[in-house]
Amino acid sequence: MTKLKSKIFSLEHRFSSSKGENGAVKPSFRNKKGLKLVLLIIFNTMLWAMLSATEPDLKEVATVLACKPQKLLGIKVKELVTLFGSPDEVLSHRGLKPEEDNVVFFYQNYRCYFFLYGSRVWAIRLDHKSSISLLGLKMAMLKQDVLASLKLPYQEVDNSLVFVLPEEVFPLRLRLYFENELLKDAYLYRGDF
Repeated sequence: MTKLKSKIFSLEHRFSSSKGENGAVKPSFRNKKGLKLVLLIIFNTMLWAMLSATEPDLKEVATVLACKPQKLLGIKVKELVTLFGSPDEVLSHRGLKPEEDNVVFFYQNYRCYFFLYGSRVWAIRLDHKSSISLLGLKMAMLKQDVLASLKLPYQEVDNSLVFVLPEEVFPLRLRLYFENELLKDAYLYRGDF
């Protein structure tokens, strides 16, 4: 008990306070180490806030989407925002049934949409203005080049091609929309939703 009292007494002397002219408490530091510690904590907090507010690197994002976008399916909203930053727009997407409604995060720089169900990403869309590739496919690619590149079985459904991708933890689908034989839209999604 005496050790605890001596530590408290020591702290009281390091960080004592005095009354100002109007009776307000003004902190005063008896030694320079205490002041340095407080200033160091303030500086580190400000530095952390500045670094965490920076936008993600476009090349890094492009690499993830081009090589392993399926790793983004199933991640939580917090992880998505950590990787991509805050979305430029938050949209709603109405399904045929209420349980099919989604929240969509749109990122203008990438022309990329992340469809959320609950608190997880279940689908990714790149639109016709996107300059980023998805699984090596770029917008405005010829349909024949897409088929040669993927070399996977597919189904034609409503002016689109649906590819069944090799499964990771869950079934994966890639749906590609074409206009005049050119790739216009791409959706990568979990097939179990």
